[in-house]
Amino acid sequence: MKYTEDLVARVFFDALSPKVKLLFEDILEEGMILTMVGGATRDFLLYGRVSKDIDLEIRMEIHLEEEEWKKTLFVLGQKLKTNYTVEFLPFGILRILVGDFVVEISSPRVEKYSDLGPWGHSDFIATLSPTFSYEDSFKRRDFTVNAIGFEFSDLIELRIQDPYKGIEDLKVGILRFCDEDFFKDPVRFLRMIRFNRKFNYRFAPSLEMNLSRFNLSKLRPYHFCAEGFKSGFTTFLNDFFSLIENEKISVSDDILLFKEFLKDDFKCDFCHSYLELFVAKIFQNEDICSLGNLKIIAEKLGIKITLLDQLSEFKKILNYFRLHPFEKIINEIKLLSTSEDWTIICDNDYLYHLERFHFYQRRLVSLYPLFDTCFSSDLKKTLNQFEKLFSSELSGRNEFAQVCQNSSISKDKISVLRIYIHLKEAIFSS
Repeated sequence: MKYTEDLVARVFFDALSPKVKLLFEDILEEGMILTMVGGATRDFLLYGRVSKDIDLEIRMEIHLEEEEWKKTLFVLGQKLKTNYTVEFLPFGILRILVGDFVVEISSPRVEKYSDLGPWGHSDFIATLSPTFSYEDSFKRRDFTVNAIGFEFSDLIELRIQDPYKGIEDLKVGILRFCDEDFFKDPVRFLRMIRFNRKFNYRFAPSLEMNLSRFNLSKLRPYHFCAEGFKSGFTTFLNDFFSLIENEKISVSDDILLFKEFLKDDFKCDFCHSYLELFVAKIFQNEDICSLGNLKIIAEKLGIKITLLDQLSEFKKILNYFRLHPFEKIINEIKLLSTSEDWTIICDNDYLYHLERFHFYQRRLVSLYPLFDTCFSSDLKKTLNQFEKLFSSELSGRNEFAQVCQNSSISKDKISVLRIYIHLKEAIFSS
């Protein structure tokens, strides 16, 4: 650890951003007590820096009934809106943007699950109170290393709250669950994999011996991907499926579909979004015979299936161009310019693929930043070469209108003709 417990109070407040300090002062002036908990506390103890994502529990010394306490939190949020961007979330949580910091303020709460499972991520009833003990309110957290609090009622004195001896586990690198309800939340299983990979912490015997208690049949693809992107997606998938098979853990068919991303030695640890994941899958594999399972996964994640079809077609076009040198295609267009037979021109295979390239280029332009991370070097080169041919508005408008007026070009060839006239002018004017 970066700091011993006796040093934390002396350095923590100095490490805070002035803007964050000001927010804390505004809240403390309302007679509240703040406790930083979760990843921000853990990371400060490990690395001596304050995270950009700060979770705070907010308390009062006087007891209020739950509805009155919720009103108090709402009024606090309204006051803070005068100087900050405040978002009101479920369970009375206030999310406050302070520069590039995100500060979430939540009430101490106790979560109670029903006796019968399986359970989903939010299948509990929450009770809020400003006076819950730390042992009660920290019980809902996943690991003891995430259940350490820095409590302060001013910006001078700080008290460490560690009811589950998380600091001891932090020192020796152990993942230990806080409470038996840990096994009822399927997202905890995902976080366990992520923390094991991120910190290389070993599982406590009490955790390792009870993994089979998990039931992931209500795990949603959204949560699965959210945790996976934080871990390196392919590595995360390998760890996940290895564990559920070894421990014989039930999992939904929706999640089993993600095995598709382990086929053909696919690697995507760099992916941080759904779109980036699908772009990488489609373009990195030499041959995807069917988009069937990918489409099912995409639909469950809210991605339009037509987008996958467009990406697949665009890939075919780029692969076609990789097999036909750029210079050869340019020379072919120059030769076509000597012909006056519009039928022969519009039947040219190069022009057909150039028209298709332009069609999909316009529809997929928002994904170009992802192409830069997902494409191989030769695919990037191909894309850049042909993209330059259409770097501006199509030229030759007048000639196109004249040819259409004087020639009987079939409707299905009109778009090819438009591309040819643009390219002819673009090539000879360059």
